[in-house]
Amino acid sequence: MNYFAITSNHPRHMKFLETLHEKIDLSVIVVVDKGPIIQEEADYFNSNLSLLHKNNILRCSKHQLHSNFVIQTLQKTEPKVGFVFGAPLLKEQIFKIPEYGCVNIHTGLVDHYRGVDSSLWAMYNNRPDLVGATLHYIDKTIDAGKIIDTAVINIDQYDNLDTLFFKSCKVGFRLLYNNIDDIIANKATKKILKSRGTLYQNKDRSSEIIKKAEENLTRYKNENYS
Repeated sequence: MNYFAITSNHPRHMKFLETLHEKIDLSVIVVVDKGPIIQEEADYFNSNLSLLHKNNILRCSKHQLHSNFVIQTLQKTEPKVGFVFGAPLLKEQIFKIPEYGCVNIHTGLVDHYRGVDSSLWAMYNNRPDLVGATLHYIDKTIDAGKIIDTAVINIDQYDNLDTLFFKSCKVGFRLLYNNIDDIIANKATKKILKSRGTLYQNKDRSSEIIKKAEENLTRYKNENYS
């Protein structure tokens, strides 16, 4: 069977591809080039950046993602499933291509936090118990498609806001690995999201919000690891 992946060029996204490669072969990998790589992320994930040079890689910009060339390339593979992590919002022209749909990793619990910076907002709201990840199908909504699986992370005394996000990514990869056999067999759980979490965008983040989230994280660590 054929599958494709859509992701970005950052180390966490290469670790996503490594997770997929442990289980399946990908016909096409669309890599949407983003900004510069942060060294802390590169050190944390220690991922295989040589994956960007495989023959089945199709690199593009955000604006080229929904071009006729990319769409036709994906259609030609007649895929069963598409796997997505770190990509821009997909339009129907792409997420309806695979017979069994597209599956996305969201670095947050979608019944509480959708969009970006879910771990940041969880800590801002003083809810360390809501830092985690969701594996779900993509539809017209933003992070509100049918849910396959969810999990939360463990916060330790050395964590900061960045590592909470990185841990959410890793939890998402574990969910993907544990469910991929059912996904490709079209037997995965498809739970309807009954209550949509708040949708956050980049414009909602501010220095004051980050400071408050950091203070709440420090308080949590002091209370649990003092």
